[in-house]
Amino acid sequence: MTLNPVQSLRRAEAQLEKRLGSIQVELEKVRGALKLLSGKSATGKTGRKRRRRMSAQTRAKMRASAKKRWATAAKKE
Repeated sequence: MTLNPVQSLRRAEAQLEKRLGSIQVELEKVRGALKLLSGKSATGKTGRKRRRRMSAQTRAKMRASAKKRWATAAKKE
């Protein structure tokens, strides 16, 4: 019995899709292992957020306003 070329191509396509599925599963396993070992996500970013730095001028303003609040609270007591 001779196979129709279309049937043989469909059979080859099905086999390739099956292999592709198993390769994708394996790839996800490898990515998960990398994530665990490196402490990073698959995109390469760490889970920590960067701390924002305030300028000295901003810290001075905050300190001055806090002192003002404390002085007001001390007067009320």
